[in-house]
Amino acid sequence: MNTFARLLSTVIVSSVTAAGALVAVPATASALDRDVIGGQTARTADHPWVVAVSSRRLFGNLRSGQFCGGAVVSPRTVVTAAHCFDRDTLGADPARLPDLRVIAGRDDLRTRAGQEVAVSEVWVNPQYSRRTTSGDIAVLRLARSLPADIAIPLASAGDPAYEAGAVAGVFGWGDVRGNGSYSSRSP
Repeated sequence: MNTFARLLSTVIVSSVTAAGALVAVPATASALDRDVIGGQTARTADHPWVVAVSSRRLFGNLRSGQFCGGAVVSPRTVVTAAHCFDRDTLGADPARLPDLRVIAGRDDLRTRAGQEVAVSEVWVNPQYSRRTTSGDIAVLRLARSLPADIAIPLASAGDPAYEAGAVAGVFGWGDVRGNGSYSSRSP
């Protein structure tokens, strides 16, 4: 097993609930029973591990080409969702996207704040099912390191976060009204 695959096996278990990006939905019981729409503004300074995944070639300059979010789990590794790299979503093979990037530290996707880092490798869970959405995880290897202190600390074995029914917060630049109206502002 290569180093990337070993890191992946550690990251998958530890990071499934961390994928996403930049408007926060409070971790409350009422949030468990509805779709993730709306939320409240969050800041990358408070959640530096949240990144945008982008391709201006495919998604244009508006919102920096952002089409998904992710979580920095090590200086060169981002965990995201497999459905982001589905051919129906991208319309292309991710290996053929020369401008695939993650954007860290950018609260407003209409600006150039923060930093953009090229993605050098994409791993999509081969057990991902579009039909059931099971196994919806992908891992991005970055061409260069982000600062180590922005990675989200991974929960240890036995952490209550792994218990069934555990409450989690969700971050993203997604639909804010339920009508295809996407946020440009983050955290």
